[in-house]
Amino acid sequence: MLRAAWMAAEVMTRYPDKVESITLVAGVGGRFEVKLNDQLIFSKAQTGRFPELNEITKPIEAWLAAQAPSPAPTS
Repeated sequence: MLRAAWMAAEVMTRYPDKVESITLVAGVGGRFEVKLNDQLIFSKAQTGRFPELNEITKPIEAWLAAQAPSPAPTS
């Protein structure tokens, strides 16, 4: 749970105005999954290891970029 709390704190520190909340859910058997809007972005069960921080932040950054408004067309 310490690793999950550290990663959550890192995400909140990197994106303080863009990420409203992070929920940590205790699992059994060393389960460690990271979801973004209910979409799985990392699973320790699938990879057999804990994620590197960039494996969490890159999908978040991609999602944030997709949410950014398009620039207004110039005339």
